[in-house]
Amino acid sequence: MMSMDKLSSDCPYPGCFFCVMKEGNPNKRKASILKFFRELPSQDDDGQVLPISGLWNTAMAHPNDPEFIELGIFECMAALIWKGLNNRRWLSHDQNIYIPYYAAHIIGSYTMNMEEFAETSVHAGVIPALVELLRGRLTWVEQRVAVRALGHLATYASTFSAISSQDDWQYMAIDCLLWLLQDPNTCHKVMDKAVPTLIDLAEITSLGEHKKLGDSIVNVLRECIQSSGTGRSSVSSRAKEQVDELLDSRQKLKWEKNMAKEDLHIKQAAALVVKLEGNSLFSAGDISGAASKYSEALSLCPMRSKKERVVLYSNRAQCHLLLQQPLAAISDATRALCLNNPVNRHAKSLWRRAQAYDMLGFSKESLLDAIMFVNECSQSSDPDLSLRQNKVPDYAERLVKKQMRAAWLFREAAIKHGGVHCEGDAGDLCGRESDDSEWETASESDIGNDGKDELGDDDRGWKNELARKHRHHKASTKGGTSRCRNMKLENEMGTEIFT
Repeated sequence: MMSMDKLSSDCPYPGCFFCVMKEGNPNKRKASILKFFRELPSQDDDGQVLPISGLWNTAMAHPNDPEFIELGIFECMAALIWKGLNNRRWLSHDQNIYIPYYAAHIIGSYTMNMEEFAETSVHAGVIPALVELLRGRLTWVEQRVAVRALGHLATYASTFSAISSQDDWQYMAIDCLLWLLQDPNTCHKVMDKAVPTLIDLAEITSLGEHKKLGDSIVNVLRECIQSSGTGRSSVSSRAKEQVDELLDSRQKLKWEKNMAKEDLHIKQAAALVVKLEGNSLFSAGDISGAASKYSEALSLCPMRSKKERVVLYSNRAQCHLLLQQPLAAISDATRALCLNNPVNRHAKSLWRRAQAYDMLGFSKESLLDAIMFVNECSQSSDPDLSLRQNKVPDYAERLVKKQMRAAWLFREAAIKHGGVHCEGDAGDLCGRESDDSEWETASESDIGNDGKDELGDDDRGWKNELARKHRHHKASTKGGTSRCRNMKLENEMGTEIFT
């Protein structure tokens, strides 16, 4: 069955895995299992599914046993998944079709309870293989066990970042939307929702290994508009207007390539003047006027000036927050994150989008953005932050705690690590500590661009006025619903703005 030294004279198969498991000498057993895991992915013998099914049963029966973990089972299972993905001839031979399923299930079983096993699996490279299964490269059966395994990895603090940082998640979401728009059977059903979302994402140039993603989005949207009006795939006037604006911006980018540098500098200077006017209006409390100025600055700012456009979109997102326009804030923050280099790493836009999602009651989305914001804070080289004992702002920690309770994504993790199992309303706190304090987006989120684009003392009066309103609001609404309190807080605080 396997090309290993024969360990039992009674077994007709040389190197039989089940005979290896019966070996009484611990050292020989360890060496034989290690060799088995190393050689299995390169074997093409019949009957490979039998030892894999045996490992599957063992993993389910003894998920906390470290023996196989130390001997390379995760590397072996990841290699078998890749073999099934890349070698369809092998996959269709004998009963090998079951092997990727068993391999993903084994990974999920061994990472179910033990965080150290989960860490080992991440180092062994199981995530990319599981992500490919999740993308539907095989069947929905493998997708299901891949979700299970990745879900276990996401419940541990030490491996969550490896899951959440995967660019493939966003790429898969974009890819799905594009396919839905290209399919005549689904296009008319999703068009009004998918088109605005894709327009916000069209500024992405690349995402991980996926290059020219923004161009792909633009091409699909162009085809969508051109084919509109035929059959059921008609586009609303608003969606058509948005796509036309996107196409105009792409044409504008082409024109700029032929413009003289002096002309581009003039456009940049004009945009800067208007942006400063917007900042002055914001500091004076004219939020609507400031938003209009940022819009005007965006129309003047060269498309190639990505850093400046990131700032303008993020500033306008803050205005939308204070004007209680969360959908518009999400749109602008998303555009800023797509334009930023690296993608999805602009701290202030992450924070603003987290607030906007919270205003809409989207706890999971808010939580993920808040976690990414915290990650950016912890990695920031901002000198003001480096002087603090804790780089992560208190208000960010409070929002994360709030959304973890609301979304309850980590219920299983809390139970594993000693969290209090709650009864009754799922919205109640089910953890070690209770933090009923309201979170606020305090105006100290001063990271990004090394502080060069921050407002100085000229915005203190506006912030102090907001803080006064905040204290008055807390006193006047005590006893009201927490949702109303939080909605008000989210729109009054967090006025940090770029210059």
